[in-house]
Amino acid sequence: MDNNLIPYQPVISDIKNLITVGQNITYNAANRAMIMTYWNIGKRIVEEEQSGAERAEYGNELHPIC
Repeated sequence: MDNNLIPYQPVISDIKNLITVGQNITYNAANRAMIMTYWNIGKRIVEEEQSGAERAEYGNELHPIC
């Protein structure tokens, strides 16, 4: 590294860390949004298929494990 930049090494390291932290926060937020989107799509499909019933028709044949 250029000798003129050596005094700035701590600042450069802090900036790199800030960028990494910001990227991780962004990735996590995007992943959460994708998961919620897909969950809501699945929920909507189930609601349509069940026509408001608590269980799907095939669920009537299932017996509780109790």
